Amino acid sequence: MEKIGRKYLGVFSIISFISFLWIFLVAAYQIFIVNSISVFISVGCCAVIFLYGRKSYLYLNEDKLEKLYFILRVLSFLFMLYIAWNLRASIYSTWDYGAILNDSIQIAKTNNLERYAYYARYPNNLLLLFILEKVFRIVLIIVPDISVEGLQSCSIILSFVCVQLAISILYITLRQLWGKKKASLTGIVLLGAAPLYLYATFAYTDTLSLPLVVGQVYLYAKFKSEGKGKERWLFLILGAILGAIGFKLKMTIAFVLIAIIINIFIQGDLKIFIKSVALICVTGVITIFLMNSVLLREYKIGPELKDQYQFPYAHWVMMMLNDSGGYNQEDVDYTESFDSYKEKNEADIYKIKERIKSRGIAGTIKHIFGVKILRTWGLGSMGGDDYIARLPAYKNPLQSILCQDGKYHNVYLIYVQSYHLLMLFWIAYYLLVNIRIQEKQIENVVVTSVWGLAAFLCIWECNSRYLVQMLPLLVLVMMSGIYKFLEKSKEEEK
Repeated sequence: MEKIGRKYLGVFSIISFISFLWIFLVAAYQIFIVNSISVFISVGCCAVIFLYGRKSYLYLNEDKLEKLYFILRVLSFLFMLYIAWNLRASIYSTWDYGAILNDSIQIAKTNNLERYAYYARYPNNLLLLFILEKVFRIVLIIVPDISVEGLQSCSIILSFVCVQLAISILYITLRQLWGKKKASLTGIVLLGAAPLYLYATFAYTDTLSLPLVVGQVYLYAKFKSEGKGKERWLFLILGAILGAIGFKLKMTIAFVLIAIIINIFIQGDLKIFIKSVALICVTGVITIFLMNSVLLREYKIGPELKDQYQFPYAHWVMMMLNDSGGYNQEDVDYTESFDSYKEKNEADIYKIKERIKSRGIAGTIKHIFGVKILRTWGLGSMGGDDYIARLPAYKNPLQSILCQDGKYHNVYLIYVQSYHLLMLFWIAYYLLVNIRIQEKQIENVVVTSVWGLAAFLCIWECNSRYLVQMLPLLVLVMMSGIYKFLEKSKEEEK
């Protein structure tokens, strides 16, 4: 089994490197066309790291670096809260965030849900609806006369806390794995990830899923560090629970749990692998069954409603084959026009075949690895500047920089695109080094999770926003690449 694991790891290391090298090249091309200065900045930063990084790294004091991290963390905390509070969208925002926010407020205030069809069509949003509704009910018990805007403020606090919790969990995890110096430096770099600040205002699956993603990595690290004691299995069970909750909240979060299973497999111990898979599967199935039971009891979306309104998985595969590779209202209207789930599924499969036939195999491959990669990975802002610009609730001076249509938005764009390119470059560097080293530890779990998301978005409707949930893990791999270079000995170079 260990030989099979090594073989898998070797093949996967090569595939993952080629994948992210291509992603980096495509993103670099797109950014150079749109905003060439970002490319020069990122190249300059890489040159500084290559020329002076090792000497500078040696002189960094871990205690002072940790103090600097905590100072920046406090400033980041305040700045993120300011942005989340003051750059909020209107409660009537036209995308899913506004719809779910209004529905959860309506249920909490009136015990009435009008848009059953929407949740029968998109059952993945039911858990988010449930969470927000229960939070609002608690708030209404404490403050019965609170306004709709006040409830939105509570949702913003919830989203903000989830982002901050994810940052804290990642730091704690890395301090345990890497020590103070590397954890603090990684934490500082993560604080510079601008999309986290803009998305903190939205109580949506992108931010509420962040602690679940990072939490699974933390719990697996605890599972690995507890030796052979029986109590360590509790950490694996808790990780499976987080993965199952995450799956109900946002399906792609399950890639972390899948990566954990793969990582246990490549360790080479068959008994531990079988026991781990059994525990994860049983825990996951029970957790999902319980959540489904609660959600069905709460919202009573039965088989008839599902058959009438629910979209098949083929719908999102069909959308990934449209001209943009992403959300398209005409595709939604097309699927919605059929009466039953079976008819919708058959119609979407027909449209999938038609679009592949129209493009041909070569054209389809070009679409997947060109258009879709650009749409997913070619935008350093990850769409946050677009979403906060949609029906903003207030006017704020920062909107001129952070909003997509702002007068000085290009300043923000230069920063996020430079950060994004640096991140992708060092991820590719780490994966190149990993072909030879082939690590079996936590970093490999993170790489497998990120690659799984990247591969999935090639065959699914895509959006740069879908990367936000994995942003802390992307930064972790990025810093793994930088540390590989900074700590490389002369013997290893030879």
